[in-house]
Amino acid sequence: MPIVFLCIDPLTNGGNCPALFVDPTSGDLLFQGDEETDAETRAQTARHSPMGERETMVRIPARMRKLILEALSAAENGDLVR
Repeated sequence: MPIVFLCIDPLTNGGNCPALFVDPTSGDLLFQGDEETDAETRAQTARHSPMGERETMVRIPARMRKLILEALSAAENGDLVR
């Protein structure tokens, strides 16, 4: 089953946008966004959860919180955008 789009940053200009997707087979979430490269931020988060060799951290703008919650709620109810 293909990956399903859930939402995108409302201030997007059409490319390289923060977005949220779901894998309907596994339920896994996929976040698209800018990689967090700030060394201090990464050091702070590593104190709680060290980064695995294949992992990265993605920063999603706060303005997307409501959209992400709404999209996740819709996905839970089976209202996926296809």
